[in-house]
Amino acid sequence: MYRFVFSVCALGVMSGCELSPPVGGPCTYEESVVSGVVTGETGYNVTISGETGEFTVSKEYFPEDAPPVEGETYTFRRSLIASGTCTPEIYHLLDETGD
Repeated sequence: MYRFVFSVCALGVMSGCELSPPVGGPCTYEESVVSGVVTGETGYNVTISGETGEFTVSKEYFPEDAPPVEGETYTFRRSLIASGTCTPEIYHLLDETGD
């Protein structure tokens, strides 16, 4: 009997708890291609000036063996979050073939 009463009480307490979706999903993004010239570096970031204005990307988006060079032009696929609570802005460095 004790187990039954305990189970009913525990069920009542647990039913009052809301399970929220995990942070991060599901998310949707709007993608575009942006190009720009590296105008500066600060710590872990690179400032790029392009047709859509100035934006900052992490140096992590560049390969270790090909760091960003000031004055060079780079092209990125930019994903801007449209819905959800994931990373708000993601960049993917494109090569000459668009990959």
